[in-house]
Amino acid sequence: MNFSLEDRFRLKGKVAVTIGGSGHLGLALVKAMAESGMNVVVLDRKPPALEGPPPGDLSFLRCEATSKKELVSCRGKILKRFGRIDGLLNAAGSNAPTPFLKISEAEFRRIVEANLLSTLLACQVF
Repeated sequence: MNFSLEDRFRLKGKVAVTIGGSGHLGLALVKAMAESGMNVVVLDRKPPALEGPPPGDLSFLRCEATSKKELVSCRGKILKRFGRIDGLLNAAGSNAPTPFLKISEAEFRRIVEANLLSTLLACQVF
């Protein structure tokens, strides 16, 4: 038997929230989910840079992923629009342009918050 991805996963019409979906990896996953028929909401500081029209039902809400208050606000807007949330993709992240031995404590805290705190908060909220 040869089953399509849609037959295997039945994603059409599902609602996915993507934290940090405007970066390179997050955007690739967002596009794939939208192309599979999912309703995808990207939560990020900046909208995804798309070439051409967005695939499928793709929307954007400005959100600081390290703010539980902003995540809760966005969750309310998503639930109001779609009535449910079926999946969460944590794709927020940051790294340091600074050489490792010269990373300041402040820069390290920013990286940890972007990579770990945003994931913790998103999992708690969604």
